[in-house]
Amino acid sequence: MAQAYNTVIRAINSCYNHALTLEDDEIHDYLFFSQTLFNILSIQLKVDQQYLQPLLHKPVVHPRVAVRKSVGIYDDRTFQGAFHVWANYIHDSASEEFFSGEDVQSYISTFAPILVQHLHDEVAQLNTLVSDNILMPQHLANIWSRFEETLSGALDLYTDAALLVGCHDRHFTINGHRADQKFPRLSMGTMVMVKKWHSRKHEGAWRFCSSDFIGRRRVISA
Repeated sequence: MAQAYNTVIRAINSCYNHALTLEDDEIHDYLFFSQTLFNILSIQLKVDQQYLQPLLHKPVVHPRVAVRKSVGIYDDRTFQGAFHVWANYIHDSASEEFFSGEDVQSYISTFAPILVQHLHDEVAQLNTLVSDNILMPQHLANIWSRFEETLSGALDLYTDAALLVGCHDRHFTINGHRADQKFPRLSMGTMVMVKKWHSRKHEGAWRFCSSDFIGRRRVISA
């Protein structure tokens, strides 16, 4: 779970950080990268509502549990407003001639902190349910597997999967240990094809990924 969320957060950060570094001939590819990221986030939030939110919304009676009734992002007007303003901008409003990196950063800086906090809260709350023996670890693992499988199955290999593979961080650690790449949940053969074949179709857009296709972090030059 942590690795999947880390990949998404790195993609958002990369989208934000690149907005002010673009040459004119890079804007088209950047907008495509942004549109792909929006699609991934939309799918993730939909699958999140389907699999993870029901665990947090079940009535729980336990003296040591302090789990909020709702994470709140789906009813958060600030998040929803800024998220869709950004979406409209990158899909419809921003021609390459009138593109504004400052506007893009403004939109992202409004919705992204809310989304990131939601992801952190969700992990913390699920861990609380497990540590207090309300939710069995294997039950959570099974639900998370279905979450990943559903999300990965909805990904377009030429776009969504290419972006996520390109934002994977092979140096990411969990409790001091390097995490194995398990997200997106694709077979080894499919992963290789995404890296070596599918990514070529829109290869200009993947220059904005936070890593290369073998998980090495990239440094943005101002």
